[in-house]
Amino acid sequence: MRVQDVLDYKKKENRLLHTVPRDTSLADVAKTLCSKNIGAVLVKEPDGEVLGIVSERDIVRQLAEGADTDTITAGDVMNTRLVTAGLDYDLHVAMDLMTKAQVRHLPVGSRGEFCGIITVRDILGALRDLHQKEFSAFLHTFSNT
Repeated sequence: MRVQDVLDYKKKENRLLHTVPRDTSLADVAKTLCSKNIGAVLVKEPDGEVLGIVSERDIVRQLAEGADTDTITAGDVMNTRLVTAGLDYDLHVAMDLMTKAQVRHLPVGSRGEFCGIITVRDILGALRDLHQKEFSAFLHTFSNT
């Protein structure tokens, strides 16, 4: 299974990729995460350059520290150390990257062009679907003998 397969699974839920400008308040980032049912957004410059990522965990950390989410911005708290995967990466390689970097959100793309973010939840869902299809095919084959 490849990273592309996980993105194909995500297309069903329309949760591929969402971005915000660096000057977006954390309150607005949180609203985006909630309304889109996602856990992270990429932070971009107006010219499209990706600067970093903000996850729900980043927002919770700021709340725990007493930050004013109306004045602090995505650019203030984003993680600029992006760990990324290519569409053609084997899923085991992507999972290893996520584990070693201790990240739950993995942007997918190359050369600064991103087409999605995969998460542990996405990987589990795609694997579940794959195994259900394999099991159904096995049962169909078995029932026809």
